[in-house]
Amino acid sequence: MLWLLLIIPIVGSFLLVQGKARSLKRMEGETEQKILIRLQGVASRLSGKVVAGPALETPAGKLMIYASKAPKVTTIDVTKFSAAVPGSASLTVVRVEDEKKVPVKGLQPMAPPGFAGSEQYRVFGSDLGLAARVFTPAFVEKLRALEAAARGRVRLQLNRGQATLTLSRGLEQPAELADFHQNSAAVIEEMKAAG
Repeated sequence: MLWLLLIIPIVGSFLLVQGKARSLKRMEGETEQKILIRLQGVASRLSGKVVAGPALETPAGKLMIYASKAPKVTTIDVTKFSAAVPGSASLTVVRVEDEKKVPVKGLQPMAPPGFAGSEQYRVFGSDLGLAARVFTPAFVEKLRALEAAARGRVRLQLNRGQATLTLSRGLEQPAELADFHQNSAAVIEEMKAAG
């Protein structure tokens, strides 16, 4: 009889763990469905196709949305756009408010160039010459247009030929996703022209 009292808590905890695992898997599936619906809603407008990840691959790059705190929190709260760029330099452009939140180990800070709008951003790079060529008034204008359209702060990271623009906000509406995509592509094209 005593052995039965010992087995009941063990079996109960096993069943509890299995139940939690099923719940997390169900929540992950629901989140992935929401992401697919959002991406499919904008795919034809951007001439793209949904690929594994899930992500939307377009001629300009790859658009991704996801829940950063998954599986515990299933709120879709991050939007990213990535595209290939020539070169192997590293570069980070971030708002002054977010400067301490972004890892910049091994990158050198660029002195503020002094033109209008440049004081709102911090630039770190492995090649300060490239950073100076990229961080121009035209680039800042396109970056500010992206932030205005997205209604949030955007961070740019260039690493080993891959440029990524990150917005800590999960965009829902197809028009918002299309605007983010097009403005992000414009920022990256401005980078390519300068680099």
